[in-house]
Amino acid sequence: GSVCKWHQGGSFHCVMRVVCSGLPSAVLPMGRRVWVCCGKAGIEVRDAVTLELVETLRGSPAHAPAGTHAGAVGALRVGAVERRTAWTWVPGESHAQVWDREEAEARLS
Repeated sequence: GSVCKWHQGGSFHCVMRVVCSGLPSAVLPMGRRVWVCCGKAGIEVRDAVTLELVETLRGSPAHAPAGTHAGAVGALRVGAVERRTAWTWVPGESHAQVWDREEAEARLS
């Protein structure tokens, strides 16, 4: 299978095509990268401008049922999660208090 970069002028046409290691079934914009789900071949991380392969992500076998390979056919982009931590103290006390919280941050790709 392959992935195309499309021209969006008066007519749509493919201006760049790259061959993937598997059959592409989902494409997720991730900032300056594009993640392409390629079935059992995993997820190909490509540069959003050049479509050059940056890395290939493989699923963890620990999460795949016995006798199968972890792969990617469909995907859903999840917002960024940021962990915020603060240490506080009170004069005269021998310990500090650690406060932390995870926040989902809305980001546009």
